Parts: sequence; structure tokens; C-alpha cells
Amino acid sequence: MYCRAHKGQPPADEAALKSFIKSVSPQDMAAYGITDREGLFVSVRDHEPFVVLYGPEALKGPPGPAGMPVVAFERTGVGGMRFVVSSYGAVESVDEARFKQLVPKAP
Repeated sequence: MYCRAHKGQPPADEAALKSFIKSVSPQDMAAYGITDREGLFVSVRDHEPFVVLYGPEALKGPPGPAGMPVVAFERTGVGGMRFVVSSYGAVESVDEARFKQLVPKAP
């Protein structure tokens, strides 16, 4: 949603993303099945905050889900698998080897 609203550009930092999320109407959030805005930032699987890649560098990674670079991922994941999210919003569960291909500079 952020990239669509900002001509394909990702948020510069966490503050920009959180500010945008606060501006989204409750109806639009509900359309995506979102009821807890703060909960968006924490994985329900590993209960850790998602790692989000910010700024223009976030869009320079290798193709991931839906052919777009990964912009967020689970910090730990579960059972050796992590969810990764592409800039298109596609989600994929990947093993550690695939994760390292998709996010070679993971923090």
C-alpha cells in the first residue's frame, strides 16, 4: 500500500511507514483483514518484530516472491522456515538457504 501511494518508492524509515499506516482508513485496513495496526510489525509465528528494509536500497535485492525484492522478513521464523515479503506484498515461506539468496545482506 505504501509503495502504491508513493509512486513505487519504499518508506525511508520506520517512522514514515508507521505514519502512513496510521493514515490508512479503518475500512481500508479491514479490507486487508487488519484489525491491529501495531500487530503488523510482529510475527505471530516467532513473536518477534519483523525486520523491515527501508529506503531505496530495499528495492535492489534479487527477485523474490512475485518476482520482486524482499522488503521484510521474520527475524527467526519457525522450524527452519521464515516468511519473507516482497515489495509487491507477496509472501513466501523459505528455508535458510533460500533466505540467504533472497536477503544476502540480512542484518
